[in-house]
Amino acid sequence: MNSTSGWHGEPADGNTRRQEQLYRLLDKLKAMVREVPPKYQPRLSYDLLSSLAALLLDDTVLQIVAELTDLQHMTERHLHQTRCNLLARHRGEKEQLKSQQKAEQDLARSRARLHALPQMQAQHAYEERQLLLRHSVELSNCNADVLRVIDQKVAEQQSTLQQVGVPGFFVTTHPMDVRVQMYILGFIMKISKRNPSSSYS
Repeated sequence: MNSTSGWHGEPADGNTRRQEQLYRLLDKLKAMVREVPPKYQPRLSYDLLSSLAALLLDDTVLQIVAELTDLQHMTERHLHQTRCNLLARHRGEKEQLKSQQKAEQDLARSRARLHALPQMQAQHAYEERQLLLRHSVELSNCNADVLRVIDQKVAEQQSTLQQVGVPGFFVTTHPMDVRVQMYILGFIMKISKRNPSSSYS
């Protein structure tokens, strides 16, 4: 009888422990929601938090979020470097043009061709406007590419997290939905940092 009750007691103990872990996670999540601006709190319902807590009992989602975050950071660094390289090239081209124009004007002065300076200066001003216009177009295209890539990465993250069952996640560009998803991601990352070896300890 004792051995039988002991055998039956193991699953019960396991279930009790799991429930305690679930409640602890849920309490942490509810405390995090209280720190969110009031207008977003209704979107972070008890049902959503309960589903999220149950999901976080398994470390799989924490690992997926960590991988997605690493990929996002790599993408952001690459985009930032690409934009910095473009701006550096623009600075170099401006300096090169100014140096070239100054040399042409100095040469005209040294050869007593002062009568040609007004026309030369007008041409130089035109060259500067054309360069600035090209730079403006290139920078605008670069900024558009950055936003396009970021939007694409966000959609990929939304789809991935939806597929693994993270509540509140679906592909959307609606500002309110995206902000709520960012809070949920923040909750997951805080849970991960507080419990690096386990999602619920």
